[in-house]
Amino acid sequence: MISLRKKESEKIYQKREEEKGCFICNKDLLAKEYSHWVILKNKYPYDAIASRHDLLCPKRHISDREELTINELAELREIRKANSDIYSFEMWNYPSKQTHKVHFHLHLLVFKEMAPREKKRLIKQIAVLILIAVVIFAVLIMSVFGFIQADGRMPLYFFMSGVMFMITVIVDGFIREAIKDTWIIKK
Repeated sequence: MISLRKKESEKIYQKREEEKGCFICNKDLLAKEYSHWVILKNKYPYDAIASRHDLLCPKRHISDREELTINELAELREIRKANSDIYSFEMWNYPSKQTHKVHFHLHLLVFKEMAPREKKRLIKQIAVLILIAVVIFAVLIMSVFGFIQADGRMPLYFFMSGVMFMITVIVDGFIREAIKDTWIIKK
């Protein structure tokens, strides 16, 4: 199972069922209060991916978003708009996938900045995928046009081969520029 928490945090989270009551109703975690909603610091944050992980919860103890009133929904829209510059991501779990089913909540996340090593790894993975896609596309195009010209005429086949070679050179140039300070390309 993939966890969005660090190992230590996941262990703490797995022990949460020993708690009595609703941790969301705990006012010690209060970060901001509205008329119908509260933003709480998450006791069990997704700290593997987020530098900040808060919960947006209705003050009323409801278990599903379908139970929200018109006033709660209106204020929710205002809160989301007011906090859109603070958080990078908002997540609503489907009721069947919620682990804390007794109090409806939304996850508000600020993603961690990627470390340079993680960025390089991601760029390498993208570069490899692009190269694979270009090669597959080139082989398919050349094969299709090769079979069309089966009567012995090959000018179109050679023209397409040249076009695919140029596309590969251009894409390769972009990839080399993107990953020039990684271990794949040595200066």
